[in-house]
Amino acid sequence: MTLTYYAPKGTANALCYATSQRPFGPFSFRGVLISLGDGGVFGNQAGTAYQGNTHGGLFCAGGHYYQSYHRQTGGRDPNRQACLVELCRTKDGLFKTAHFTSQVQASGGLPWAQAYMANTACVLVDRHGRCSKHRAPYFALQNNQQVVTNLRAGSQVGFKYLDFTGASKKQRITVELTNSRPGEIRVLVDDEKQLVGAIKTTSGQRRFVGTTRIPAGRHAVYFAFSGLKRAQFVAFRFGPA
Repeated sequence: MTLTYYAPKGTANALCYATSQRPFGPFSFRGVLISLGDGGVFGNQAGTAYQGNTHGGLFCAGGHYYQSYHRQTGGRDPNRQACLVELCRTKDGLFKTAHFTSQVQASGGLPWAQAYMANTACVLVDRHGRCSKHRAPYFALQNNQQVVTNLRAGSQVGFKYLDFTGASKKQRITVELTNSRPGEIRVLVDDEKQLVGAIKTTSGQRRFVGTTRIPAGRHAVYFAFSGLKRAQFVAFRFGPA
């Protein structure tokens, strides 16, 4: 049998698991299932999302294993968002540590030509690349909808991963904001943060449109903000240019 539990020490804020032949043990530690913001796993010292406790359950549906958990939204410690991740098994029947992403499925990526809400972001960091409290972007509730706020100069909000297979060489990107101000949104991809497009923003508008050049394949997509501290990031959508 398998026991999942929250482990705050040594693995940042993670859900770990242990197995036993009997309900009352003894249990053997088997590893980390998911860590908030990938903190403490995959060579990351600090997480790319807010840290805090997390809880959830492991279940099987349609022959696939999933781990439910919650993450901290960053606004207030009690504020949390429910999440789900698919787990991959090894040949010996154990589970691999899952990456902290914006998608549920274990492989592939999200279809590129669809609208996505900003509250699916898995990277919320300040201009120094840290998810520091009060300085990094965080989720907030606005008109019964979760948005990303606290967009300080250099803030980055990231989504892993989008699949641009079959996309044209140039794409149209639409970003939806509330309380917009004059500023700029730079669109970056992958760990190298390659610049693929930029959008100028003004006061009084809700949707802003630009173009990007993202090569085919699966990519992490980041939005870097400047001049938009009081704005809220609502959603984005890629489409044919």
